[in-house]
Amino acid sequence: MVSDLIDLGLFPGSDHNAILWRLEAPTTPVLVSRQILDYSKADVKAIKQELNSVNWQNLFEKLSADQSWAVFKDKLQNLQWKYIPVKGRLNKRRKPMWMSNKALKAVRHRRQIYRKYKDTKHPAYVTAAKTACLLVKQATRNLSVGKED
Repeated sequence: MVSDLIDLGLFPGSDHNAILWRLEAPTTPVLVSRQILDYSKADVKAIKQELNSVNWQNLFEKLSADQSWAVFKDKLQNLQWKYIPVKGRLNKRRKPMWMSNKALKAVRHRRQIYRKYKDTKHPAYVTAAKTACLLVKQATRNLSVGKED
């Protein structure tokens, strides 16, 4: 994992040294999928029919308020999973892996300034664009430091 270990020798005649190394760690983007209920395609009639067929008085007769709520909630959740189809959704990254949070904030600020003035020659936009460009370049440079060319 560690390669190209270099002793910079910045402090001659001292017991302190500076070293430089390259850390190689493979990374893979992790895509997390969540299951989301698609309420627009729910079978509402079937849910209502099942809810009407339950004898609630007998079900809650000897239960406390907390126990009754737990039973009711469990019944509703079971009906949801039974009659409402599930659609998967991937969590997408909000920024590229190489971009730093500072660069992302600068790019958003530049876009906000442009939406406000709608003029690329406005001094506020020019300043924001220069800052964003500089930070994006730094972020890409920081990413490429660890890679071999």
